[in-house]
Amino acid sequence: MLLQQKMEAEEEERRKLEVKMKAEKESFEERMKQIEKKGEEERKLKEKEFEKVLESKMREQKQMLEKGFDEKAEKLKQEVEEDRRKHKEDQAVQAKQFEQMKKMMKQMPGMMKKGKRGMFKGLPF
Repeated sequence: MLLQQKMEAEEEERRKLEVKMKAEKESFEERMKQIEKKGEEERKLKEKEFEKVLESKMREQKQMLEKGFDEKAEKLKQEVEEDRRKHKEDQAVQAKQFEQMKKMMKQMPGMMKKGKRGMFKGLPF
């Protein structure tokens, strides 16, 4: 009888742990979605800011050409080209970093689940 009660208590404790771990996993996944959304919003904001700067420089370049300031216009053209090149490089670096972060974050529950002493080991999710 005492053994039966002990086994039932252990089973109940295991069920509680499963529920808790499932909730933690769901919370983790929700945080991942929020991080991804925030990253995308920041990327869009930076893109808009870049476009504004580029448009401003191009307007100034056009004005310089119209006024006959060819040297200044050429300098602005080079600045625009350099800005575009740097922006493209920055986008590639940011995209790579974001993908690496997402990959690492997605592996975290797996590492915990697969680890020899991981707290998700043996659970059904």
